[in-house]
Amino acid sequence: MALPELTIHHELYPVDAFCTDLQSVCGFFNVEPVLPKNSAMKAHLSVEKVGGLDLARIGLDANQVHRSKVDIRQDPGEHFFLILQQEGRAHLSQGDVSVWANPGDMLVVDAAQPSTFRYEGQYSFQLSVHLPRDEMLKRFGKRIYGGLDITGDDPLALAMKAVLAKLLNSKDTSAQLHTVEAFHSVFGALLTERALGNGRKPNADRQLVSRALSLIAEH
Repeated sequence: MALPELTIHHELYPVDAFCTDLQSVCGFFNVEPVLPKNSAMKAHLSVEKVGGLDLARIGLDANQVHRSKVDIRQDPGEHFFLILQQEGRAHLSQGDVSVWANPGDMLVVDAAQPSTFRYEGQYSFQLSVHLPRDEMLKRFGKRIYGGLDITGDDPLALAMKAVLAKLLNSKDTSAQLHTVEAFHSVFGALLTERALGNGRKPNADRQLVSRALSLIAEH
């Protein structure tokens, strides 16, 4: 099951308006546009709540977006962001991590830590799942951290994307709540793999993943 497509992936968006709207959705992030701030940029921003999760679709053709220690003091980070790269590329710097995300790859960003996304003026489109920081730390402890990169062909990443697609395509509120729990379970499995040093296994047994997805769909 694929993630539902948007009929509009971008529009001309005044830079100042986009910066204001982005801050209302994600907190204090500074956008460095390709053109002067008094112009418009190619961008998209929309938010929906599904199964109790806030999901934002963000597209932009900026040079970079960054969140500094000053921004964090003004707006303490209350979320981890799980970002699925859907179109274009994005380069994340957070802590000691510096990595490019290609379509299908995923990133975990901690809003309580400085971060920088670089796009080099190329259009980038992402799905951002907002995960409440306190709840994630209670669920996963130190297994979850900012700067985590997840390659798109990792079997558990494929499972996470399948569960997200199931969630976004579902209209049943009760089913959505169960699917969110399934998402947390698969995410927790991936974080445990990484904590044990078993990350990035693109050739792992995908039949096991298929069985897990079947069980998720049934229950």
